[in-house]
Amino acid sequence: MGYARAAQISLRLPAALLRQIDQRARKSRMSRSTVIRDILQAHLAGSRVMTEVDSPYGRVRDLIGSVSGGPSDLGRRHREHLAELIRDRRR
Repeated sequence: MGYARAAQISLRLPAALLRQIDQRARKSRMSRSTVIRDILQAHLAGSRVMTEVDSPYGRVRDLIGSVSGGPSDLGRRHREHLAELIRDRRR
């Protein structure tokens, strides 16, 4: 989308809001202006802007670390454990 004829505006934002915008800009690797423009366009179009909660990690964040039991080295040896599980089920 070209912005050659776009008007420039100036506005004041609370520090907390600016931190949120900067955080989103860093995470998405976009400029502040692009983030603000995208948020405004989505809001005016009546759609939702993807938040951290909407991300795959955000959806399961509360489940991470909540399962007890299982192999203690699952993070390092997940492939071996999966192969063993498949072998056991084939028997």
